[in-house]
Amino acid sequence: MNMNNKPTRAELQQLLSAADDDAAHHMLWVGFDGEVHVDPIPSHLSPVGYYESMKDVMKIRLETFEQGNKYVGPTAQGDTNWVNLVFNALERDWANGFSGYQDLF
Repeated sequence: MNMNNKPTRAELQQLLSAADDDAAHHMLWVGFDGEVHVDPIPSHLSPVGYYESMKDVMKIRLETFEQGNKYVGPTAQGDTNWVNLVFNALERDWANGFSGYQDLF
């Protein structure tokens, strides 16, 4: 999914569905090139530590999706309200040229 290529909610659903909620905390972020990522945070890093290690390539990052809360995975994919919340935040922030941390809640 790339924010420069008319992204769709279906693409976001695929990204969310591919992540394993039971495996780790996850970070959804957008690179300076517009590519959207949903990455598991390595167990040896905190969310801030992961951000610090990746900040040179992250334009936008959303609040950390904590493990076990169903923010990623099949349940998240099927939650229309959740998908819309995330999708609308990404579209708004990308269109406005926002850079930095976005708290969805």
